[in-house]
Amino acid sequence: MSMAGFLWPYLREFGLAFIATLGFGLLFNVPRRTLFACSVTGGVGRMVRLLAVTLGASLVGGSYLGALAVALMGYALARLYRTPRVTFTVTGVIAMVPGVPAFGTMLEFAAGNIDGGLTNAVETMLIGGALAMGLTTVRVISRIPTSSPDGF
Repeated sequence: MSMAGFLWPYLREFGLAFIATLGFGLLFNVPRRTLFACSVTGGVGRMVRLLAVTLGASLVGGSYLGALAVALMGYALARLYRTPRVTFTVTGVIAMVPGVPAFGTMLEFAAGNIDGGLTNAVETMLIGGALAMGLTTVRVISRIPTSSPDGF
């Protein structure tokens, strides 16, 4: 397999997540000066998730690692742009929100398949929890008390 063939799925995932994050940022009035950085954050998070899943992690584990990457980038970019980190982390994680499993849950329940609906519902909640934990991990680690009064 050529290098281009190996990289294509990751570049495609990055590009699609970049566009989705850009659209979300425009829709919710993210400051224009941070829009590109927010979009890159979303692309990297989704690409990390795909890489983790490709290497054998579950979708939940990959989502955690993707959210962790988004949170790390959000922390760094918040300092660089002197903007709240939420600007980068919320827009960055939006491309990983489990919409397809949530929709599958609704379809399964509507078809009367309770077991399938519950399976999809649990998967959806686990992915959502993994995203929250990935963002929270960096938040907790970055709040370790230091000698300065503002915590930095």
